Amino acid sequence: MIQLQINSLHVTGHVRLGNVWVAIILACTNQMATSCQVFANTKEMFYGETACNADATKMAEYLVSQGVFAVPLCFEIGESA
Repeated sequence: MIQLQINSLHVTGHVRLGNVWVAIILACTNQMATSCQVFANTKEMFYGETACNADATKMAEYLVSQGVFAVPLCFEIGESA
C-alpha cells in the first residue's frame, strides 16, 4: 500500500510490482517424514524464479554438507499464483 501526499490531495492506492518468488527448503534430519521441517527465506523475496532457485539451492547445498536431507523449492506469490 502506498500513500502519497501532494499539497492538499491525499491519494492511497496499491502498486503492482508483479509476482514475486519465495525460496523454500524442505529439510529432514533423517529419511522419516516426521523429521522434516519447511523453512522459508522471509528476509528476501525474488522477482524471478532463477534468482529464487539459486538462493534455495545454495541453502540446500549448505544443509546437505551438514548432514541434513534438503530439497530446494520456490513458490510464486501473486495475483495469478
